[in-house]
Amino acid sequence: MIKTFLEGKSTYSIKSKFGNFLYDIDTSRDLPKENFFTHTLAKEALLHIYKKFEKNNLKFFLIFGTCLGAVRDRNFIKHDIDIDLGIYYKDKHKLIESISILLNEYEFKVLKISSEEESITVVYKNIIIDIGLFSKKKNYYIYNNFYENKMPQNFLDQLDTINFLGENFYVPSQVESYLKYQYGKNWKTPVPEWDYYNKYISTDMLQFLRRTKLNVKKYLKKVKEIRYKILMKSGLLHKNILNELNIKNIKSVQKSGQGFCDTYVIKANKSIVLKINNQSRFEYFKKDFEKIEPIYQFINYKERFLHEKQLFERLNCEKVKTIDNVIVFPFIDSKPLSNYIESVKFYDYLQKAIEVLKTKKVSHGDFHIDNILITKDSKIVVIDFEMIFSDYLSKTECFYYDIYYFFAKLEYQYPNYFDENYQKLKYFIDTNFTLEEKNNILKVAEKTKKYFFSVNGARVELFK
Repeated sequence: MIKTFLEGKSTYSIKSKFGNFLYDIDTSRDLPKENFFTHTLAKEALLHIYKKFEKNNLKFFLIFGTCLGAVRDRNFIKHDIDIDLGIYYKDKHKLIESISILLNEYEFKVLKISSEEESITVVYKNIIIDIGLFSKKKNYYIYNNFYENKMPQNFLDQLDTINFLGENFYVPSQVESYLKYQYGKNWKTPVPEWDYYNKYISTDMLQFLRRTKLNVKKYLKKVKEIRYKILMKSGLLHKNILNELNIKNIKSVQKSGQGFCDTYVIKANKSIVLKINNQSRFEYFKKDFEKIEPIYQFINYKERFLHEKQLFERLNCEKVKTIDNVIVFPFIDSKPLSNYIESVKFYDYLQKAIEVLKTKKVSHGDFHIDNILITKDSKIVVIDFEMIFSDYLSKTECFYYDIYYFFAKLEYQYPNYFDENYQKLKYFIDTNFTLEEKNNILKVAEKTKKYFFSVNGARVELFK
């Protein structure tokens, strides 16, 4: 596996929010432990990084096993398999520059880039180096964008230095307290069989997660039963509906969605999605929105259900039922488009979803990243047609509003992604819409901006 990696096979050139790098299939978990993490090579790798990061004024610090070895053993841990470094999130751009220098001047290659985890893994010869970003959230620093990987702020608000390999390296302040937090009170005792997969999580947190997992498993069945009983007892879902739909052997009832309806995903012999009218929520929306919002009309649930049934079937060729105050959709095994936001497939799927609206001549009203589903065979399914346009917009204007709304809400939901991928988004729009269409979108944006999302220059500029 090392040979395959070092020969550069399975290598792709990608663009990520960290910059443009070569990306290799993540082989780090398959690398053999024997004879590949040598202290000599590890020292070479870390000193190269020290030299270039220092020159670029990038403050980095030793963490996890690397910090433990430097403090306890004055060397790398004998049984370690990688080098662990941390930087502050605010220095991300310096990291990009420094990594580029390492790639150009030394035998470093990018092994893995994780936009989700906010981390980069590089390799020097056979030495793997994990570099993670720490961002401050309330009283903690979060590592790799996961709340479980948190570190009390007192360890990272200030940094201490220790002499290691002949240089002064930064480490968390109160470093012995940090190591106790990370590895427990017996941190001074080597543990050759340390759990690599949980190395980022402190001992106390790891024990807590294990207990939680056991408790969840223990009570999961009871929770499902309680939820189902509440659903039945509330009168929202009558047993005759389940009988009519031939729903048996219910495995789970999961509540989801925040629209006008209460949405339940029922997994059973026939898995279905139920949207049950919530009249009080509807009245709340109506009272709140009617004061400021002429774009949509608010009609009763039966008419809304009929509207949603017609559009869902027209776009997705799937049969939908309405029973009393419930609309019943077939369960579609899929993932929302938001799951692909960091994937190269994102723009392809988005283009197909827009084409569906255009070719079927359908106005959605709430066209956003979570209302576009992608099935396992890459089929596009558009859902949730609860919002019904009023005559404030013409039919043609409704389509342009859907497009404007998608990018407006994308910026609202994912501001960092929007900023960092602005040029890609603009290229997508320039490629998929004519000048006339972009001008029409701008007119609709101007016509509706005082009623909905506040508009800033960046979003409008997308269409110019």
